[in-house]
Amino acid sequence: MTEQNGGGILYQVEMDVAGLLVGQRKVNARLEEMEGRFSTTGKAVGSTEKTFSSLSRVAVSLSAALSVQQVAQYANAWVDVNNKLVNAVRPTEQLADVTQRVFDISQETRSGLESTAALYGRLERATRSAGTSAEALAKLTTTINKGLIVSGATTQEASSTMIQLSQALASGVLRGEEFNSISENGSRLAVALADSLGVTAGQLRAMAAEGKLTTDVVVKGLLSQGDVIAKEFGNTIQTMGQAFQIAGNNITKFIGESTSVQSGLKVFNDAVVSLSENVDVAAGVVTAFAVVLGGRYVGSLAMATQ
Repeated sequence: MTEQNGGGILYQVEMDVAGLLVGQRKVNARLEEMEGRFSTTGKAVGSTEKTFSSLSRVAVSLSAALSVQQVAQYANAWVDVNNKLVNAVRPTEQLADVTQRVFDISQETRSGLESTAALYGRLERATRSAGTSAEALAKLTTTINKGLIVSGATTQEASSTMIQLSQALASGVLRGEEFNSISENGSRLAVALADSLGVTAGQLRAMAAEGKLTTDVVVKGLLSQGDVIAKEFGNTIQTMGQAFQIAGNNITKFIGESTSVQSGLKVFNDAVVSLSENVDVAAGVVTAFAVVLGGRYVGSLAMATQ
């Protein structure tokens, strides 16, 4: 203890050395504990940086116009396509074969790859119990896509119709809102269905209301009109939007099948999860240093006025 007399006022400063040492030991222990976690987090950050570097090289090899973010988006789109099809693979098929089949359909029909994959996957589940062959399933998907193009449906309308039709087939009967969607947005498909049954549009609506448009009836009807719709599709002119769609499908497949990109994305995804699990590390470090500073410059100096 030291004493100092200045102007009649006595200041007494007490340095609690033992207390400071105990506090420092606790802080050091905490820092050592977090060091291991920092090592893991640091590796995650390093892996993330390498991933971005790898994606950048792929982007440059494609075009200066493609950013790393765009490469990642295309790669994720390919993952989504595979996820939509993984449960639509027949026992005698491989996922790669089904994915290639769906890609070919999307290119032939100038349609979105992801929406075509979703349609194919839903149709496969809806017609599975009926024993529809893979060839027939591919033709059905192709006919629906071409029918929507011939109908002049927008991308949003086509997507809505695909969902409504696949839901109807999955439920076992086409009627209600699902039938209305096809009549409005996929009018060519409704006409094809009516032609296959030899009825008028009004009679087809009545059949829908009576629950007569079962999955079997709709599937057989659309398949029977496939060649007619294909001929009409052949008379249409490819739009600029459809050209970009085909190009986008090509890029999605190219990037999606790149082993380096997929490996990089896995590392990146793992890194993001690792970082999120160690968010509290940063907060812990701030707290630890606050304790050190407090112990050294605040808690260890007690000022008393006498």
